[in-house]
Amino acid sequence: MTETFSRAEVSKHNTQDDCFIIIDNVVYDVTKFAGLHPGGEFLLYELGGLDVTEDFYSLHRVEVLEKFGPRLKVGVLSGSDAKGEIIEPKSSFAEISEVPFAEPSYWRGLHSPYYNQTHIDLRLALRKFIDQEVREEAEFGEVNGKPPSKELLQKIGSMGINAMILGPGKHLKGFNKLLGGVKAEEFDYFHEQIVHEEFARLMCPGFNDGMFAGMTISVPPLFNFGNDHIKSVVGPAVLRGEKRSCLAITEPYVGSDVANVRTRAEKSSCGTYYTLN
Repeated sequence: MTETFSRAEVSKHNTQDDCFIIIDNVVYDVTKFAGLHPGGEFLLYELGGLDVTEDFYSLHRVEVLEKFGPRLKVGVLSGSDAKGEIIEPKSSFAEISEVPFAEPSYWRGLHSPYYNQTHIDLRLALRKFIDQEVREEAEFGEVNGKPPSKELLQKIGSMGINAMILGPGKHLKGFNKLLGGVKAEEFDYFHEQIVHEEFARLMCPGFNDGMFAGMTISVPPLFNFGNDHIKSVVGPAVLRGEKRSCLAITEPYVGSDVANVRTRAEKSSCGTYYTLN
């Protein structure tokens, strides 16, 4: 049963340790979410306990509420305190959006020389897969700092997603059919682009990095420069999600200083100051 609140009760939840807000007569607990708020946590704290419907819609699209609302909702306003209709967010994550410019123009019916039916099939299948198999864990992990589970990584690997996110190439040969029924030999860079776009829709950059960042920069050297064992055994195991890999950079002072480990100071021509790298 949905819990009901009066406006007076909601107004008491106005601290950094206990912060509620009201949008469209629905009450949300944003205490833990505040630290992830793109506009800064203190803005939410300042509005704690208040009806922020007008403030919210002046800055956000309804899709933001559809994404975060269901897991932040704690109740609704009681009948006497509700102003107008109680509008609860509806999840339409797996559907192609009807909002203008929310999708690439090809999905809005315009012609494109770059896309065909295989691209449509891949996007629909991948969007459904992410909604059903990835989204819940990704949103929880992003908020709570939890990495992707081993089970999720293996599921992603078994669907050929790790291989697809690396783009076209010989590494796809181990997958007869990819998600959406796409054949390895017809997979192109526009298919790869779709994979990146669909995972970006999660709006969970930290969790996405946990799934793909280390793998995408470390696996290409395995297939391009590894010996036969690495190419035939280790690389495919990583793509299937059975192993994990990352790129290690050594010797920061001989050309591989990707993180500016060493500091260099150059004295100015006037001799009065130094410029640091």
